[in-house]
Amino acid sequence: MRSIIVEASAEVIGVKQQKTKNGLLELLPILDPTQLKASTEVNFVKEGCRDDKICRSNLKMEYSLHYKQSNQEVFTPLNKSENNIPEFCLNYEKKDLALQVTVTNMNGDDAYEAKLVGSFPDTLSYSGVRSTTVSLQYDSAPWRNPFVG
Repeated sequence: MRSIIVEASAEVIGVKQQKTKNGLLELLPILDPTQLKASTEVNFVKEGCRDDKICRSNLKMEYSLHYKQSNQEVFTPLNKSENNIPEFCLNYEKKDLALQVTVTNMNGDDAYEAKLVGSFPDTLSYSGVRSTTVSLQYDSAPWRNPFVG
């Protein structure tokens, strides 16, 4: 989440001075000619990052393949070959293959905009996601006028 620059300008257009009842000219709005354009940088609140507002995460991902017996909700790790490659033998008891992904961020700053994307071959049908933990947090901060110091 990078900061965004907000710029704004203002001008008075199409206004003609007219005389009032007492003969004086009508007062028009006055713009400061030295500040026709205002610009400010808006930073998103990044709690958990360093003072320079740059987050340095330490994301690490581990994965393992599991299978599920057809009549149970227990996922068992796949056996591995001599070359440390997981092996899955499809049969009437083992129909479901599961990918377990664990992402950690030990001693790292908050990882904003982090994504995990999975793509699967057409030979596998995707059935869903199961999460062991759910953590949703948000801050609601009031907006402020960017043109006021």
